[in-house]
Amino acid sequence: MPEIRIVLRLVFAVAVIAVAVLSLLPRDSVPSIGVSDKYEHLAAYAVLAANAWMAFPTRRAALWLMLLLPLMSVALEFAQTLVPGRSGEAADALVSALGAYLLLVPMLLCRGAAPLGKRRGSRAGNASNGA
Repeated sequence: MPEIRIVLRLVFAVAVIAVAVLSLLPRDSVPSIGVSDKYEHLAAYAVLAANAWMAFPTRRAALWLMLLLPLMSVALEFAQTLVPGRSGEAADALVSALGAYLLLVPMLLCRGAAPLGKRRGSRAGNASNGA
């Protein structure tokens, strides 16, 4: 079902763009939902991680996402220092990484002990056991 995968990847791309745009809007243009910005960061990056996992459901992708989503957060926090009325905070970047890791770590562990890049039951995986 490659069509579904394409749609999921587009949804992930839109979510990344939405987080970037909302992160870089001037303070008075950011919609308020009435919770701490730390909860917003946690939720935003958890949603990004969930979308990414559906779009790229491999252990290798999860490992890359564990690196790239926090880097995206750090880059956006740095970029916020250039936006009027905004300031970048290390705590926001840490909470964002935590949001991503709260989903990615359990999902990665649920994938089991299959080697990176190999699926369980694949020919490459069965060759070693004589199948």
